[in-house]
Amino acid sequence: MTPKTSGITSIRDLKGKTVGLTSMRPSAFAESAFKEVGLDFNRDVKLIAIGFGAQAKLALDRGDAAAYLSFDTAVASIENLGMEFTYLEPSYFNDLFGLVLATREQMIADKPNVVIKVARGIAKSVHFGLANPDAAIKLHWKTYPESRPKGGDEAKLLQDARSIFLSRFDSYVLSGTDKYGENLPRQWEVVVGQMKDQGELPASFDPASAYTNQLVDEVNRWDRGAVTMQAKNWKE
Repeated sequence: MTPKTSGITSIRDLKGKTVGLTSMRPSAFAESAFKEVGLDFNRDVKLIAIGFGAQAKLALDRGDAAAYLSFDTAVASIENLGMEFTYLEPSYFNDLFGLVLATREQMIADKPNVVIKVARGIAKSVHFGLANPDAAIKLHWKTYPESRPKGGDEAKLLQDARSIFLSRFDSYVLSGTDKYGENLPRQWEVVVGQMKDQGELPASFDPASAYTNQLVDEVNRWDRGAVTMQAKNWKE
């Protein structure tokens, strides 16, 4: 993404410019996004690490970097500081997946109920958070009081926390499926294809070997209406 004041509106416009990263590390996603518009991420732009939050905003304000390549919650934290961004996304952006729940095949075979219960708890928590973001934030602060920002106006603290929360949770709204945790083959094909292009996986790697949907129906065996009402009716 780029500051709106920069006038940069496409990834192609970044050729010859400096891109700020949270840290200097390889990124198959970034390399694929630049490749899609005919650019080489490692040669056509200059890369520097500008970190997070106020530090990253300062670098962008000063023009040290023309764009910021980072993840959703890190971007939201800078937006909370008053910066407005133009989001530059590749055509396949909505076919990417985010977090995954990983375990050993032996665990799935030997203790499927444990895997189901963990995944079901995550699914119910996501559903609760989507139904009442403020309740989820306050419950998190209560459980992990050190995560609550110190001082400041209570309403502003909650507003900022909500922006960061929704920057991630908005992507958890079900799309292309009505089941939490269901793996969609096209998403895995996109990500695995990127990793193959960058030499991070062998050409023979089969995306279907990396995931399973065998427990998804059981993971989703719970009353969504009841969780929605629990979230809506939550009180401090």
